[in-house]
Amino acid sequence: MKHLINIVSCFICLQGVAACSKSNDMISIPDSIVNTASTKLRITVGGSEFTSTLNDNDAATAFRARLPLTISMKDLNANEKYFDLPGYLPSSSSNPGTIQAGDLMLYG
Repeated sequence: MKHLINIVSCFICLQGVAACSKSNDMISIPDSIVNTASTKLRITVGGSEFTSTLNDNDAATAFRARLPLTISMKDLNANEKYFDLPGYLPSSSSNPGTIQAGDLMLYG
């Protein structure tokens, strides 16, 4: 699970921006990976754009293989956004400790 948290934490700014709205938001991860060797990619939330970095692990590799993505996130408690990732990513369980505003997590 820890490496999955690291994958999703690449979207640190994503939740902070997305959580500002109670409506479902469209999130786009286009096929414009900045550098596939370093796993940098671009995330667009509404009109805002963020660059993120994936860790070098099996979960990140499996996630990267699913790109590009356009997803619609649902609101949870007016402070979180989520969506159900179809299928499976390799994982191992871990406790992330304190969750910070802007962190994204993979549960399941």
